[in-house]
Amino acid sequence: MEVYDYIYWGDYNKQIETLSSLTNEQWNFGTRTDNHILKKYMKHTFWKLEEEIAEFENCENDQQAVKELADIIIVCGGLYRWFPKTARAVASNYVYNMGVFPEEEVNRKWSVNLKRKWVWNGKTYKHEGCDGWE
Repeated sequence: MEVYDYIYWGDYNKQIETLSSLTNEQWNFGTRTDNHILKKYMKHTFWKLEEEIAEFENCENDQQAVKELADIIIVCGGLYRWFPKTARAVASNYVYNMGVFPEEEVNRKWSVNLKRKWVWNGKTYKHEGCDGWE
């Protein structure tokens, strides 16, 4: 079971429709009208957040934990668009527990992420290979 499966949506399709109406973006392919792209985006963003949290929880030292905390904050930044309270709560919880907001590391990782080649692994996007930026 995953975090996404525990989110209370009420009428899921109605909530997705409401979210899709907040933007001018196209959330459907071809003749589909169920906001399939947005549904996938939401689910995969939560999967990515779970992945980053697991990496953070498996850190062997504080230096590594700060790097993983930066990843959590970056994913929460993407999630903030749709769920600002959830994103803020998750990021704040990990920042509070670490006792540090790694602003420099977030900025460094964000600029690195923009340069990386990202590939689909069947569940989320991962950067390809070891690029020496870690």
